[in-house]
Amino acid sequence: MTNFFIDKYDQWSYINFMTGEELKTWRKKWGKTQGELARMLGTYQETISRWERDKRGIPSHLSLALEALENRLRKEAGNGSVS
Repeated sequence: MTNFFIDKYDQWSYINFMTGEELKTWRKKWGKTQGELARMLGTYQETISRWERDKRGIPSHLSLALEALENRLRKEAGNGSVS
């Protein structure tokens, strides 16, 4: 979903909010359970479940956190690619 707003400079900007399905796809791509992802993000497994089922709004900053996690996971894998 994309929401538009006018920023402080009166210019049109937009925010792409992650959907529950996109979060679930990301998690499965990296081979993580809901519990593992919750621990990595410092939240609860039930929160991940609610986000994935679109029962609770996903914070707008989650995509940044996932990007940072992705970089860390790539470094840990040592080859920079997803298995």
